[in-house]
Amino acid sequence: MKPHILNDFRRAFNPAHPVAVATATLCAVLVLWDVYTVVTFSFDGGPWDSLDDPVITLSTLNQYEARTIHDEILCSLDPTSTTDFVQSANDAQQCWDDLRDEGIEIGAVGDGDELDARRDEAVALFAPEAQVEPLPTISRVALIVASFASLSTMLFSLGWLGVILWKRKQNAESQFASTLSMPIAGAWYGLIVFLYAFITLDMVMWSTFVLPLSEESLERFVSSSMVVAIPFVACVAWLFCARPNQLLLEAFGFGSRLTQMKVPATLAMVAAVIGLGGIVSTLLSYVLPESSQANVWWESLDEKLMFGSASSAILTSLDAVVGAPVVEEIIFRGLLFAGLFSRWGFWPGALGSSIVFASVHGYELEGSISVLTTGIFLCWLYARTGRLWAPMLAHGLLNAIVVLPQFAIREFAQTM
Repeated sequence: MKPHILNDFRRAFNPAHPVAVATATLCAVLVLWDVYTVVTFSFDGGPWDSLDDPVITLSTLNQYEARTIHDEILCSLDPTSTTDFVQSANDAQQCWDDLRDEGIEIGAVGDGDELDARRDEAVALFAPEAQVEPLPTISRVALIVASFASLSTMLFSLGWLGVILWKRKQNAESQFASTLSMPIAGAWYGLIVFLYAFITLDMVMWSTFVLPLSEESLERFVSSSMVVAIPFVACVAWLFCARPNQLLLEAFGFGSRLTQMKVPATLAMVAAVIGLGGIVSTLLSYVLPESSQANVWWESLDEKLMFGSASSAILTSLDAVVGAPVVEEIIFRGLLFAGLFSRWGFWPGALGSSIVFASVHGYELEGSISVLTTGIFLCWLYARTGRLWAPMLAHGLLNAIVVLPQFAIREFAQTM
């Protein structure tokens, strides 16, 4: 690389240089366009846009939920009752009616008779006297593990928060770590590196449209795109945040060169944040109208995980549990939040970064609120512990709790 090119490259990461301003402005426009596209899709998109075969997927979900309710293995504070069956039947009817109406509107189905027949079959499954087979053993185990993990961490988080509040009342010292593991040389520098890391992730995603891959290889690449992006995004963070401070793994919170919370206390905080995520989800299920929850049944589903090949399901799971947490925590907590936090404090930094974090997920009301609050909790976890691996771990475990029920559906679908 020629010296003058290398110098221009370095200047692109110097907030005081015109090259940096121009480059960052271009990246900001691209990021805003991404956010606009995703948010627009969240309002206009639906199951016909998001799923390859929404009819089969919804039918499978109805049968799975009906067997789960009849088995009475749902993690609930109330025992299964007639009201639960009635509500599930109403939700199923609404989902099928919406699917039919949208399908007719966009021309995906010619007439809704077949979907009406499937709707009637689904509603019949939720009759208290309906005869349904029990769930497969593996599905039961996956559900029980996910439910136990969610409930136990929720209870733990309540106790841990009580301890934190009591200690804070007794001790007036700052509740945040004195240093964050990912060094940020000022707010604007952090924002610029955030933009470059975000665009790096985008380039990995866009490469699926230009790489000369076979259909099978392309499917594997798409299933593991976040894992593929890890070294590229981590390289940006290392090159312009960690390397100037002679850090490597310490930038993610490993080692003792920086003043951070001890590992046992950090792990306890991780468990508390996972529990807080479960508490928010539970509260949303009570606060938001049932119709709002039923309308987004398709939002967090992954057909490759539920119906794809074994290799596709494994790669998709790794992407959700490893790839997404590492990449998203570097970008949104390590760079964006830390940059905002260094100049404007915790709440502006947490709210600003979490709003962007929620926007790029493209969910509707319930999902957006859940992701927004989770983002704030992860910001708090990073600021409290000073270790970037802490929100990565919490994020991965939260995603694992979401993935496990889909593995249960996968095992159930194999028996259909």
